[in-house]
Amino acid sequence: MSAKAHLRQLGQLGQRRAKAKAAWRSLSHRDQRLMLAMGAFLLAMLVWLGGVKPALRSIDHWERELPRLRSQAAALQSLLAGVQVPPAGADVAEALRESLDNQGLRGHYQLGGDARTWRLQFDEAPASATLAWLRQCGQRFNLNISEAQLLRASSDTRSTDAGPQGSIEGRLSGFVRMEQAPGAKEAS
Repeated sequence: MSAKAHLRQLGQLGQRRAKAKAAWRSLSHRDQRLMLAMGAFLLAMLVWLGGVKPALRSIDHWERELPRLRSQAAALQSLLAGVQVPPAGADVAEALRESLDNQGLRGHYQLGGDARTWRLQFDEAPASATLAWLRQCGQRFNLNISEAQLLRASSDTRSTDAGPQGSIEGRLSGFVRMEQAPGAKEAS
């Protein structure tokens, strides 16, 4: 933009300003007060519509949404509390041993392997406890059973607390090979 064009625009702006002052002075004192009140009202409406009302609407929205979100978070938290995160790396061996011991298999197994493949040797382990543990180990530890050879041991014991005739608690011997499930994180 040239200097002449800039000066011309400033001149036009000055003329408009002078016309506005003249129009303002031509108004009566009462009309000037009405114009100021209308200007203040328009400014207040702009502030209300542009700032305050959207903020109040947002507050109302979140006051309705927060209790719902909190109840969903509580439900999700209780759901996640029941999920057991599989241990990583060297902790897997300790977690497997602890799980086997808690299932009542202490002294009936030998565990060996690394972070991806595990071999579990059973020696006359209670059949019900062994099978119960095998059913839940895949989900809990992200392990898939790749091979299993379990045989009924010859020294079954008769349980007398199951009723007058008793029931036979089977014993199993053999091995189970487990591998880390596809998609599970490797130990680092």
